[in-house]
Amino acid sequence: MLDYTGSKKVHVFTNNGRAIDRKFSEGVTITLTGGELRYHVFVGEYVMKNILELRADNTFIGCASVYANGEFCYDIPTEIGINEAMISRTRGDLYVLADHTKLKRNSDQTVVYGGCVYEDGVTLITDDKADPMIVASLRRSGVRVILVPTA
Repeated sequence: MLDYTGSKKVHVFTNNGRAIDRKFSEGVTITLTGGELRYHVFVGEYVMKNILELRADNTFIGCASVYANGEFCYDIPTEIGINEAMISRTRGDLYVLADHTKLKRNSDQTVVYGGCVYEDGVTLITDDKADPMIVASLRRSGVRVILVPTA
């Protein structure tokens, strides 16, 4: 997503360790939460402490899967708590990023570490290869959906 900010000034606070090796435009500032690195994600008390000390205008998070009923699921046990802490520190809107491969029918639901339905509204940003039936179901469940054209 940060590849598309253009010349905007954006400050990103992230627990995604993959941000370390990336190059971004001059207007992008990256601050890592720190903490214990598991796979490519920072987790633990240090992350929570740092998140609870900040305020965000808007929050963008990822997920493992999104079901047609509007449930967002996560495959890292501590990810839900970290995301909820970040959301609680957000003044503006919540956006969840998930490509079309993560959108699932309810009948495809599998066991993951946890999931949640965002009661206060959420915007899903996905690509235009998303199944139109799932997109329609998500919209009926109250999820705003933005379809981004693929190249």
